[in-house]
Amino acid sequence: MRIFPARHARATGPSERAADVPAHVPCVIVGAGHAGLSVAYGLQQAGLRPLLLEQLPQVGDVWRRRYQRLHLHHLTDAMYLPGMHHGAQVPEYPSRLDFADYLQAYVLLHQMDVRLGHRLHRLTPLDTGGWELQVSVNHTTLTFTADHVVLATGPTGVTPLRPELKGQDHWRGRILHSVDFDSGADYREQRVLVVGAGNSAIEVLCDLHDNGAEPSLLMRSPGSWVTRQGFAHYHRLLAVGRWLLTYVPGAWLLAPVVLRLLDHYLKYDVRRRYPDLAALGVDTHPATPMLRMAQSRGTRPPTYIDGTWGKVGVTLAELLRAGKVTLYRGEIEQLQTDSRSVAFTDGRVGDFDTIILCTGFAPPTEHWQTFLDSRVSQAIAREMPQPWTEHAQFPGLWVALGGVATSRFALQILARRLAARIRGHRPPGRVLNPVVSFLLSGIDPGLIQIPRRTLIINTLAACAFAYLLWL
Repeated sequence: MRIFPARHARATGPSERAADVPAHVPCVIVGAGHAGLSVAYGLQQAGLRPLLLEQLPQVGDVWRRRYQRLHLHHLTDAMYLPGMHHGAQVPEYPSRLDFADYLQAYVLLHQMDVRLGHRLHRLTPLDTGGWELQVSVNHTTLTFTADHVVLATGPTGVTPLRPELKGQDHWRGRILHSVDFDSGADYREQRVLVVGAGNSAIEVLCDLHDNGAEPSLLMRSPGSWVTRQGFAHYHRLLAVGRWLLTYVPGAWLLAPVVLRLLDHYLKYDVRRRYPDLAALGVDTHPATPMLRMAQSRGTRPPTYIDGTWGKVGVTLAELLRAGKVTLYRGEIEQLQTDSRSVAFTDGRVGDFDTIILCTGFAPPTEHWQTFLDSRVSQAIAREMPQPWTEHAQFPGLWVALGGVATSRFALQILARRLAARIRGHRPPGRVLNPVVSFLLSGIDPGLIQIPRRTLIINTLAACAFAYLLWL
């Protein structure tokens, strides 16, 4: 189904009232982003209706507050939640506002019970089983209990990583994180150092150039580079391959070969289109991009060497070839006192007005510590719950992680297992770890569960093949 609201239209479906929250609910989902909504969809498909808590005024506001240039790094073919595609008017690479409105429309279409402006203040396990939640809303505290709680506050955390730079207290320039960056127009004619080489860093760099700044890039480690066109082929194959893996006998035997070949193609495509990357000073990680992402459990996703979306703007390679971006390597040794100079570990020195830290975010566990009971946070620090099952020490606690594409696979497995637990049934099995799931299907970085019908189809095909050999 395709649906899309008018730009900035305010959702009226989610309840914003605190008084009508029941004293006890079977399941609460903390966070109404793509992960929380995906799990809620899976539960609703099973006939359950979870309660979602969203601390922001509107669904999708976390996207509306990001920098203006931000576009999703994958095609609309891949960046949709289960049960609803993007509208025909949405561009090939949706903007942050496009996706924010999409999430808002998703809630309305599926009539989800989202409580806006509800911030989880405390989550405590009960001795008798279940959980007690203290929620702040409208300057008051609401307390209720739940049998199951799903933490869906974001796959990469919400706390910006701001590395301490030696001499930063007496440096004359400005230092900010990418979460504080809004538009390159604010830095016109400024000398700006972008720290990092992920998708946000490359996009911020291009935005600075397009708006008349003098950007430089500090690349601290080799990257896993892909092109947008090559990665689009990858996602389109996954969309078709899902049905082939389910219904075509023996497809699982060929999937590892096809996916490994395609992963190598992604790396080859970069070398073919940008053969001078090494000469430009851009290092490439030796592992193929998607395998590296699976091995790192999603913490090392591939970066678009294009640095843009679709056919808009410039690429990093073009800027380096034209000498419009200075590339630094290694680390910052120190910020020189009472100046705007930055000394690097390779001995080079540069002058900058602003440093933008595109250094990512702390793990989600750091944010969870702000509301989790200390016993629970310590247990999670020792061992993170697997994304498809509840915590072994604290039953009823689930974690929803992964990107948008994963929401149609791994998070639906979570929803099915959670629904079974709520009903007192045994959760379905056959869950594979991230690397195995990648080798079998290319789904990243989450987990897959082989459908029963696939096992039946392949078993019957194997029996038929054995019978033919016997004849």
